[in-house]
Amino acid sequence: MLLAVGVRAGELLVAAVRAEERGSAPEDRLVAVARGYVRFAAEHRALFESLFGAALSPIGEPELERASQPVKEAFHTAAMTLADGDPAAAEALGVAVAATAHGHAGLLHLGMFGQGDEAVDTAVRRAAAATVALIEGRAALR
Repeated sequence: MLLAVGVRAGELLVAAVRAEERGSAPEDRLVAVARGYVRFAAEHRALFESLFGAALSPIGEPELERASQPVKEAFHTAAMTLADGDPAAAEALGVAVAATAHGHAGLLHLGMFGQGDEAVDTAVRRAAAATVALIEGRAALR
């Protein structure tokens, strides 16, 4: 049952990221991942916590891997392009963007941006801005 919940959460995460897509450039794809991640966390808190909490891990669970694969592919491809194919630089950028998105989602859940739709929009906007800053300063992440 928990696995089925995780698969559904992965599908909704993919949908949230796709809904945030504004362009096809690698920068746009990474920003869409950050925006979608935070919006998913806001709109589906229990599923977010089940997917990213200690109860579930996609490692060794092919169904979970498949459910979130489109987000991972978009994320990885964009990071590799921005890192000029350097796997270490792509990983550094990817980890920084993931930490930024996850951090904004966590702060939103703590009420740091206020409550309601305005708080969600603020968290999404700030996660996007922080992602753009990371992309622009990616050389410092190496």
